[in-house]
Amino acid sequence: MLKNERCPYCGHKVSHAEYEKVRAKVERELRSRLDKELAVERKKVQQERDALRRDRQATRAEARSWAKDQVKQATASLRAQVDRLRDAQDATHEEGVEVGKREGRRSLERAEKQIAVLQRELSRKTSDEFGDWSEQDLHDALSRAFPEDKIVRLPKGDGGADIAQEVRYRGRPCGTLALECKNVKEWSNSFIGQAKRGAERLDTEHAIIVSTAFPKKAKGFAMLKGVPIVVPTGALAFVEVLRGSLIEMERRGLSTGQRVEKSKALYEYLRGTSFRASMQSIVDAATELEEIQKRERKAHEQVWTQQASHLSAIVNRTGQVQGKVVALLEETPEKSAAKVEHAAAGV
Repeated sequence: MLKNERCPYCGHKVSHAEYEKVRAKVERELRSRLDKELAVERKKVQQERDALRRDRQATRAEARSWAKDQVKQATASLRAQVDRLRDAQDATHEEGVEVGKREGRRSLERAEKQIAVLQRELSRKTSDEFGDWSEQDLHDALSRAFPEDKIVRLPKGDGGADIAQEVRYRGRPCGTLALECKNVKEWSNSFIGQAKRGAERLDTEHAIIVSTAFPKKAKGFAMLKGVPIVVPTGALAFVEVLRGSLIEMERRGLSTGQRVEKSKALYEYLRGTSFRASMQSIVDAATELEEIQKRERKAHEQVWTQQASHLSAIVNRTGQVQGKVVALLEETPEKSAAKVEHAAAGV
């Protein structure tokens, strides 16, 4: 006996095959709308990156010009001193010639050393290299961003994680994040095992690797064997996403079994291309922001407005991802079916 469904248009009974046609049409239109929205977001991100690239080139040129002027002025001053020393050396009496020569050689050597120092300073001022990064930097940043959580650095040598972040909601613990910090030049797959062991010691499934090096063909953010890997500049944004999911499950009072199922669904989303694209946008914006802050401290104060703009972009992108996570946690099979029927009624 064929199963009949209610037609979303007239309410009459229709065959299951006809109902499936309507549902498939609705799903295609939903996917089409989502693809268009994603294309718009990608275009916006590309425009922001292009603007950042232009700002970086202009600031780099300005810093290089300033540094060259400084070197030129200092070099001219030192050369003038050397010329005066040579003139004085020529004017010395015969009995002091040797003493004058030795002093002249020493002055010349000092002048050349100072010129070399200034040349190195010029090289540093036009370099794009990042400074040192440490566990303490990450700990301090997490403590400032999430003051209500309990965040501690763990002792070395016991095979555990480097930082434990106990997420709290209204004073109640609702989960723990185990963070493994890697300030290295090359990636090693052994980091995954270390992170998982650290999470086991803290009795949590949420292990995070914050690393300056990445597996092949990956950068900014990646998922490897169920463990998320993120660069230091994107760590706060990613922690906020996981932290938000733990708080949402606590706020809804989910059981242990329900939490396990929702966590599985969450990690499936984290492995998807949509989240990776959003996270890469956040990482790119955060990295550009950090470079702007470095140039600001060294060269000028005119990038403050840009800094606020890019920080806002990071917060907005993180908020969008957070909203998707909350929607994922709220969704049930009944809601999914109702959503399809409602959408079909509008076709």
